[in-house]
Amino acid sequence: RHGPAEVFDREKPAMVILSDYAKGLLSDSTCKAIIENCKKLNIPVIADPKGRDYSKYKGAYTLTPNKKETAEACGVNINETDALLKAAEQLKNSLELDFLAVTRGEEGISLIDDTQIQHIPATAKKVFDVSGAGDTVIATLAAGLVHGLNPHDSLQLANIAAGIVVGKVGTVPVTQAELLKT
Repeated sequence: RHGPAEVFDREKPAMVILSDYAKGLLSDSTCKAIIENCKKLNIPVIADPKGRDYSKYKGAYTLTPNKKETAEACGVNINETDALLKAAEQLKNSLELDFLAVTRGEEGISLIDDTQIQHIPATAKKVFDVSGAGDTVIATLAAGLVHGLNPHDSLQLANIAAGIVVGKVGTVPVTQAELLKT
């Protein structure tokens, strides 16, 4: 497999994001077709998943479920962190992902790859509204990966961006100036 920075080509997308809102558009067959076709073109697919069955995302580059979604997909108690992360590691392997990024709110983000589980602490000072935090994480993660950052550094940047977003009311964009200030 190739990382996103290795496949950058102006003639095709550098990455595809599947943001599943469980409204029916991203059916099993649609997700599988997108991932399969993107693999043929060496285009990484990252997804913010929904539902209990993540098999439709098999072969994606990464997923960014939150803690609740991970617990539901893995059938474990949301409050048992060790069991949750162990189950998430098994999920990563069964779906053949390069890594899994579990967003855990005030606990930050857990990055699960082939060698370890790393915890990236949350950066939010105050939380006013979590609307759009997941979208911010996946968009910033994608931007970091496309521009050559490794998953850990991309997730650190995504975590900072999410910390900015939750400190505001409503769904808001994060500016470059805000990121640089942090």
